[in-house]
Amino acid sequence: GLACADGGDNHIPRVQPWLGPIGEPMESGAGSGSVPQWELADYPHGTLMALARDCVEQIGVFDERYFAYCEEADLGLRAGAAGWKVGLVRGALVENPESNADAAVIDYLMVRNTLLLLRVHFGLANMAFRIGVVVVEHVVGWWRPNVRGPYHSGWARVRAIVDAVAGRFGPPPG
Repeated sequence: GLACADGGDNHIPRVQPWLGPIGEPMESGAGSGSVPQWELADYPHGTLMALARDCVEQIGVFDERYFAYCEEADLGLRAGAAGWKVGLVRGALVENPESNADAAVIDYLMVRNTLLLLRVHFGLANMAFRIGVVVVEHVVGWWRPNVRGPYHSGWARVRAIVDAVAGRFGPPPG
């Protein structure tokens, strides 16, 4: 199916049906040897991945609506649903440099694309729940700025919700 290198963060790529892509901490002691180990995951990290040709021919390529965030989570969920194994090679380390994109663009794409992922794979109720979470995060972030994530942008989040509900996907608005 699909495989990725280890991002070195000691997390397993998972998709939580109500929140979207998250990193699940690996079990204590797992992957601590010097020999790379296969670990099942919900999706491959996008930094470096290997895709089996038969898998991609069966499930299709990346969905361009996602544009830069969540496309690998969508691909992993489709592969898993089709019976393919998805995982990471713990110990095969790859470094993912920080993005130099504007924080508002990153926040917009992460929020909008997570909403699309939840709607496509888990339904409208899951998307609506996540919208509620984004609104609460926005209000708390406005009230207590020290709890905001590194890419938090209030207007970008509002625009992401509006665009996701309206079905506007692909590259971010100019």
